[in-house]
Amino acid sequence: MKRKSLYIVLSLFIFFAVFSYFDSFEYVESKLGDAIFTRSKLKNKSEMSKVDTSNIIIIGIDDLSLEKLGQWPWPRSYHAKLVDIISKGNPAAIGIDIIFSESSNDINEDIAFAKAIEKSNKVVLSQYGIFEETSKLGQINAYDLIEPIEDLKNKASVGHINVFTDKDGVVRRELVDFKYENEDIKSFDYQIYNKYLESTKKDVDKIKVSKDKSNRRYINFVGKARDNIADITRNTDDLYTIPYKFKYIPFSAVLEDQIYPEIFKDKIVLIGPYTLGIDDYYYTPMDTQERIYGVEIHANIIQSYIDNSFKQNIPDHFNIIILLIFSLIGFILFEIKRQTKVMFVVIPCIYIYIYIAKRMYNQGVRIQLIYPIGLLISVYVVLWILNYISEIIERKRITNIFGKYVAPQVVNEIIKGGEDVLKLGGTRREITTLFVDIRGFTPLSEKAQAEEVIHILNDYLELCEESVFKNGGTVDKFIGDATMAIFNAPLDLNEHAFKAVKTAWDMKIGSQILQDTLQERFGHTVQFGIGINTGDAVVGNIGSKHRMDYTAIGDSVNTAARLESNAKGGQILMSKDTYEMVKDKIEAKYLGEIKVKGKVNGVLIYELEGIKEEYEEM
Repeated sequence: MKRKSLYIVLSLFIFFAVFSYFDSFEYVESKLGDAIFTRSKLKNKSEMSKVDTSNIIIIGIDDLSLEKLGQWPWPRSYHAKLVDIISKGNPAAIGIDIIFSESSNDINEDIAFAKAIEKSNKVVLSQYGIFEETSKLGQINAYDLIEPIEDLKNKASVGHINVFTDKDGVVRRELVDFKYENEDIKSFDYQIYNKYLESTKKDVDKIKVSKDKSNRRYINFVGKARDNIADITRNTDDLYTIPYKFKYIPFSAVLEDQIYPEIFKDKIVLIGPYTLGIDDYYYTPMDTQERIYGVEIHANIIQSYIDNSFKQNIPDHFNIIILLIFSLIGFILFEIKRQTKVMFVVIPCIYIYIYIAKRMYNQGVRIQLIYPIGLLISVYVVLWILNYISEIIERKRITNIFGKYVAPQVVNEIIKGGEDVLKLGGTRREITTLFVDIRGFTPLSEKAQAEEVIHILNDYLELCEESVFKNGGTVDKFIGDATMAIFNAPLDLNEHAFKAVKTAWDMKIGSQILQDTLQERFGHTVQFGIGINTGDAVVGNIGSKHRMDYTAIGDSVNTAARLESNAKGGQILMSKDTYEMVKDKIEAKYLGEIKVKGKVNGVLIYELEGIKEEYEEM
């Protein structure tokens, strides 16, 4: 069994190790990671309250602003005025999530905007790389770059705003940089963060999280900005106490002088679309059913820079080590075998692993979830299948052993209890033994053809079997034209002595039709001679390793056989031990004491004459 367990666990390890290396279940892994890492973290209010997002303010080009300022795109003078107002508050950085790749119809608009950018010296503009759809990992090269017009580009820092979604359409990672004509194109968020550091002169740790094979890092999402504001005034006190992580102001509110510029002091101000009319919104791990705007994603990325909280995948060799550990646990589970006990090991192991994964995630490291957990669950499933197959084999084995001895319902009870019920190998217990033989069978066989003799014998033995099964007994064996049955084995049987006596009476009544048929056909008939005794016996599988029978042996069994040999045709004899247990339910005649072979003392016997009417249906 250990060798088989080793092969199974080793096969599962290789299977999951290969899929882990190639991240074949990336979709499932990502969804599970979103639920455990991101959404569970956002639900933890105490944990999220520790995240300080007060350094970032979002100014949205929203429906309210479009209603007040007119149809998009707006004149560049609006953007120039916005930059001037924000700059009065001395912000740390201003990031504009809009690409001004074409000149305005009015050149003065571009000149005014360029002057506002130059005067501020805090502005980061956007550019966008165009990639081949089949770009390979580690080869992130753009073949084209959409940039701001020269007059604007020369007055500001510039960073790319490319957002890449995973296969399921969810944004989880930031593209840190890419190559264009041998030039490193840094991200919009990285350039804003650098502006922030230059302006505030903060001494911060270098970003420690390495990039993955495709130059990306996992974003530590902390929240979004608020939804559209119906109406605000310059004196609105609760504008910045919204139940979201990032402060939000409509574009029009700033332009209409409803906001004090002082609130922008030392802040990172992000300006970008905040309406469905401008196609810039994505699904994120925070909520895969509701999309957020691109400017909110930039806010989360910049917050990850500020907190140095980007996440990175654990190296591949550590994933293999984790799978090895889970394989070892799986091997131990195979030795436990019992399904319920295995479940009580598997579930805590999964919970502990998820807890460790969360702790490591908080330290900046993502470990794989689906592959180790999948390996452990696979071990459980394989064990369940093996146990199920084993149960079928055991059921078949028990059926083969007892199917010919006991009634089908008794076999089912034995199967339910399995070895605990059977206690194979021999156990001492009180049983009632019944022997029945056919009197007059030899003379009849001389008058009938061989085929007819077999048919007659089968009819009688079938009657015996049906009577035994009807009363919950066990057919031990057929010995020529004789039958041995036991009651109260292999299962406990209430009132087993009475059930044996009732069986004998059913045989006698049932044989009447057979006797009449034989008398009419052959001019000769047969009758049962039956002996019944109650007492202790050894019951179990008795024999050699090559030939075993389920049977009972002991003095009480021998006594029953001796009573049967003394019974005349149509007579049912029982011992005093049996009689004392059933005397209130039957009609019987005391016959005295007889000597039986193998016993020094005589045996007191009674002849059964009937079952009391009220007990006939028991």
